[in-house]
Amino acid sequence: MDSTSGTFQFQLTLAELSWLAGSFGMTRLPLPEKSLSMTTPQSVQAELDKGSTSRITRGLIQRSASFGWQVDRLPSAIIRWFSTAESLLRVERIPKNGTAHHMHIFTMDQQGMSVEMDGDSVTFIFHEARSTMIDSLWKWLNLPTFAKKTEAVYQLPQPPIFIPAVWEDSKFVEEILKTAGIKVKVKETIAWVNSLETIAVLSKVHLDGKEDSLINQFVICANKKFTWAGNGGDNNENVSFVPMTMKKITTTMDDLL
Repeated sequence: MDSTSGTFQFQLTLAELSWLAGSFGMTRLPLPEKSLSMTTPQSVQAELDKGSTSRITRGLIQRSASFGWQVDRLPSAIIRWFSTAESLLRVERIPKNGTAHHMHIFTMDQQGMSVEMDGDSVTFIFHEARSTMIDSLWKWLNLPTFAKKTEAVYQLPQPPIFIPAVWEDSKFVEEILKTAGIKVKVKETIAWVNSLETIAVLSKVHLDGKEDSLINQFVICANKKFTWAGNGGDNNENVSFVPMTMKKITTTMDDLL
């Protein structure tokens, strides 16, 4: 534990996590970028075989005279978060130039666990307080903390899809906006979208073990200096973006967590 930051970081390979989840009878893991489904341990035998040696050499499990094998408390805590969480905050950061990054945040009361994936490596960060979760999320998003003083409002259809599409090719923008029923100044909208450097999508998701359902969605976009944001119920809704301060965005983050 880093006593100064109130966080603790732990890593597992995907194979190790697969074995641990299977041993606890879990059939589904809500992971960033992918959902690891497991009907039986046999169905993921390849992953189990990969993790069978490393889980012992790393001390993730130890022999117990009375119980056979005993799982270390940290992996046990990770599986507990996965198995008991009813909702999560699914975060996606899409830079203008680069690949999208994903993170999941699970909360219990004032504590939380964030999950990131990099290839076959899964990083878990435990947060003692909600404030450290929000601070960590701000750092991960790496967004400007200022709002531009303007009355301009930009309404966009399905921003996580629309904005990257404009970055790639803006020639169909007017047609898309008309189809979505949005009346805006097309050239001004294109210029604003092209000025953006990042879009971040924060989705509150209900978990029921079989099929996830979206509860609420908050979309943030920013250029090098300023930040805009708007609420959207799901990816099929139009979102109105207004300049938004760090304080207001932080309040919304807290509500979503």
